[in-house]
Amino acid sequence: LYTVLNSGLVAVTGLGFIKTAAEMQNLNNQIRLVTDSEREYIGTKQLLSKIADDNFADINSTINLYQKSVRALTNLGKSQADSIKFTEAVSLAMRTGGRSAGENAAAILQLGQAMGAGVIMGDEFRSISENAPVLLKLVAKEMGVLQGDLKKLSADGKITAEIMYNAMTKNMAELEELAKKMPLTMGQAFVVAKNNYKKYTDEMMNSTGGVSDKISGMLVKI
Repeated sequence: LYTVLNSGLVAVTGLGFIKTAAEMQNLNNQIRLVTDSEREYIGTKQLLSKIADDNFADINSTINLYQKSVRALTNLGKSQADSIKFTEAVSLAMRTGGRSAGENAAAILQLGQAMGAGVIMGDEFRSISENAPVLLKLVAKEMGVLQGDLKKLSADGKITAEIMYNAMTKNMAELEELAKKMPLTMGQAFVVAKNNYKKYTDEMMNSTGGVSDKISGMLVKI
């Protein structure tokens, strides 16, 4: 019985490892889609990893936000460096917002979708309002209105990707100072631990000639 249970535990752990590797492959591909060379891909991946860990943010959400924001910001004439700066500013803002890791991840997901669409409205606005009011506080400051006025402005399509970009990046210095004063929570520590596990799995499984390539090849043959 012990042998059977132990084998089952190993199998479940192995499947979890493979699932995480596949998840990281998808994230890697998202970065590749919006970078022009292997060198830029590697540099961008390292920067996004650092941004996530420095701000105790989920690496999946961080990369998703970056990837979806790049397209919108490129249309505004922004560079890759600008997209990185925006991603870092949002992560900083979320770090100072005092919300749980789950709430932060949900808000960043919705913000990424909104940035991809070029305007913050509908379900995206509602999710950000509920899970990350700190972002709307900065938007209200940028637009020179009361935070309570943003719902109507959102419905009218007035909160654009450009406004969101300006609202985040113009306040980075203030956000950095505020973040320094925030104590580390258990939830934030767990987020970083999960990030490190995902990055370790990625390195072990997805590096050139890694295990994922061999498993994928075997599955295709089967």
